[in-house]
Amino acid sequence: MTQFEQAVPGEVVDTAVGDIDAAREVGGRLFYPQELTSLDRAPVVSMSVRAGRIGPFVLGELSYSSTVRIDCGDLSTSYHVNVPLSGRIATSHRGQEAVATPDCAAVYGPVGRTVLSRWEAGARQLCVKIDKRALESTLAERIGRELTRPVRLAPTLDLRSGAGRSWSGLARMVSEGLHTPGQPPSPAPRGGAAAREPARRAAVRGPARVQRQPRRCHSELRVSRRAGGGRLPP
Repeated sequence: MTQFEQAVPGEVVDTAVGDIDAAREVGGRLFYPQELTSLDRAPVVSMSVRAGRIGPFVLGELSYSSTVRIDCGDLSTSYHVNVPLSGRIATSHRGQEAVATPDCAAVYGPVGRTVLSRWEAGARQLCVKIDKRALESTLAERIGRELTRPVRLAPTLDLRSGAGRSWSGLARMVSEGLHTPGQPPSPAPRGGAAAREPARRAAVRGPARVQRQPRRCHSELRVSRRAGGGRLPP
C-alpha cells in the first residue's frame, strides 16, 4: 500500500456532518489538512459529502450549508481539480485567482498555497484529487522523458471544450459508479482491466492536456481579481 493509499480511506463515504469542527476533520481526512471558516453568521455549518478512492484518485461531491472559506496551503502530494456541479466558488492558487463554475473548473498543482476564498452556501462541487506520482509518471511515459519538476498547469479548465467536457464527463461517471450498487466505478469496455487502462491514463493526464483556455475562462480570472476580498461577481 502506498503512502497515498494509507492517507485516504478506501471505503466509500456518504454522510452529512452537523458542525464545522466535524466538517474540517472529514475534509482533512479525505483531502487535505485545512483551515475551514464560516463567512456567514449562521451558528451551524453542516457539510454533505459523497466520496471514495479508486486507484490514484479521490473523488468527492461536497456542499456546505453556509458560505465558507477553506485554506489548504500546499497540496504537496497531489494535483487537484474542482468541478462545480452547481453554484460558484472563488478560489486562488499560487496567487492567481479564478471563479469556478459549472462551465469552468479550477485546477491546482502540488506547489503553492491553495485557498477557496468563497464557497457559496449550497454550491455542490466534485473534487478530484490525483496522486502526484501517478500524474507525473503517466505524463513522463507519454512524452518519453522524466519530469524534473512538478507540472505547471493552467489555473482553469474549460468544461465546454472537447477535452475538458470529455474529462469532466469521465470524472462524473467514475464518481457516480462509486455510489451506484452493481455499477463498476470506472468505464468497463470489453477486454477487462487491459481495456480500461487507456481510460484510466486519460483520466490521470486529463488536467494537463488542456493548457490553452478560451476567453470566457480568462474573463473569469479578470473578474475575480476586480471583485476582490473573496466576493463573487454578479
